[in-house]
Amino acid sequence: MQSTKNKKESNSLVSQKFDFDYLIKQEIEKLIDNVEEDVDVITFCEDPYYLGQPLHPVEKVILKVFYGVKLDDVIPTIQAKHFPNDEKGKWFTEKQYIEFLIRQQRINVDNFEELCSSQELVLVCGRRSGKTFLASI
Repeated sequence: MQSTKNKKESNSLVSQKFDFDYLIKQEIEKLIDNVEEDVDVITFCEDPYYLGQPLHPVEKVILKVFYGVKLDDVIPTIQAKHFPNDEKGKWFTEKQYIEFLIRQQRINVDNFEELCSSQELVLVCGRRSGKTFLASI
């Protein structure tokens, strides 16, 4: 017969082996990156380590302006078309696109600095345009 002490020891080993909370915590510890560094909002959205959600170029601009991330002024990534007969459109860098929107009075600010100091964001966008995702960030 097993002694009471041996039964307790064997029960504790069994409970340790099958303690799912403990196993889950161990696996989570393995997944968590211990490097404590800040990431910008675009990296947070697009990197597979975080959300892994690819963004459209205009969505990137909206988030960069609202969170104060520096806009790209080198690579034209945004195409603006003047419908109905403009097939090619015009390509803008992120900064040029904001300046274009200000000139066209499509943004209710007078200059870029005023836009960057905004604390409230109102998106007037069409159906299936990413409003829910942008608002959740």
